[in-house]
Amino acid sequence: GEEHPVRKVLKVFLFNTGGINYAALSKLYPEDSFLQRSLAFTYEGMVGFLRDAVEGFKYETHPQFIAARNLGSASQDLPLVADGLLVWDALHSFFEGYVGLFYEDDAAVESDHELVAYWDCIDSRGGASQTVRYGLPKLCRSALVDQLTHHAFVVTAWHEFVHGIAHYVSVPDGFGTKIRPGRNESDVQSFVQGLCLVGLTGMRMPPLLSDWRFLLPQEPPEARDLQVRLMEDLRRVSAEVEGRNASAPCPSRRRKVESFNPKHFECSVSM
Repeated sequence: GEEHPVRKVLKVFLFNTGGINYAALSKLYPEDSFLQRSLAFTYEGMVGFLRDAVEGFKYETHPQFIAARNLGSASQDLPLVADGLLVWDALHSFFEGYVGLFYEDDAAVESDHELVAYWDCIDSRGGASQTVRYGLPKLCRSALVDQLTHHAFVVTAWHEFVHGIAHYVSVPDGFGTKIRPGRNESDVQSFVQGLCLVGLTGMRMPPLLSDWRFLLPQEPPEARDLQVRLMEDLRRVSAEVEGRNASAPCPSRRRKVESFNPKHFECSVSM
């Protein structure tokens, strides 16, 4: 329902996402549409490429993602690890406190029928017709905290990390989407198509570091207090990231990396 605490806390992280996805479905993905014309794939090839991406997805927390990569001792110097974990921990602390306000234990979580339906909808990717599951574990309080944290982290920090491609498509010999025999640059049409695609999908969402307490339940008041604490935690993370960047280049920070600096985060996916 509209007043469900999980729906309220996710609202900021889902801002305009439904509208963007609906527009993409009708404007970008049909056969002979803009996206296909921007790529070298046939329509069947494009659909297969997207299907492979969906099937290749694995749900895991950011700490699990890092552990599975076997990065060794060098991992602590990677911004993906050093900065990314700071962001994850700040978000996790917020959601752990928030979920704890409304659910005393696992039994309270499991007895919430709306929450069970929410969990099933995500794991089935929106419907029983989908054969590839999302990969959620059994619903319990800690799993709910992890899933909410995962969602917030992906649409803020991870999106900031992977979506910055404007500098790759701003020159013809940058990131091309079609292969041309004997050439290492895009043709004019492909170059313009890439610029259009980035321009059309580059609208920024509201910043995460802002006051969105009004979206959270008024009762208990601690829910909105947690948002204030989250903003304080993320500002501390931002200061620490900027301190690390100020020391670059050095053995522990070879270059400045702003991808996991919360001051750049948008509240939701803007493409």
